[in-house]
Amino acid sequence: MGELRTILHVDDDDDILHLARMGFEITGGFSVHQCRSGAETLASIGSVNPDLLLLDMMMPDLDGIMLLSKIRMMPAFVNLPAVFMTGSVASGGQGATELPGVIGFIIKPFDPLTIADQLKTIWAEQGMGRT
Repeated sequence: MGELRTILHVDDDDDILHLARMGFEITGGFSVHQCRSGAETLASIGSVNPDLLLLDMMMPDLDGIMLLSKIRMMPAFVNLPAVFMTGSVASGGQGATELPGVIGFIIKPFDPLTIADQLKTIWAEQGMGRT
């Protein structure tokens, strides 16, 4: 992996999407593509070609774990790093830490001014910035 540039963020909450986009693009300088559902994500991931998935744990059509499992069936994205957003790692993250490629969690609510730095820290701690 190299530098983190492009994030595919999936969440069904428009407020979360708006705040996260502000944080990632304005303070983090990332390119962010956002989807509101698992189906939309599966349809667009190939054209986005993200460096990282940022997935909401709880969504109505496919939860984050199920969505990640479906993405992992696509050969191009078997090793794509993923971070989950959840209200609680203890309740929402059960089982997610064992999934291949899950490199961290961001807890909601989050601060849009620091969320980009949180993600950069997770990326760096996993050694993802090495080429």
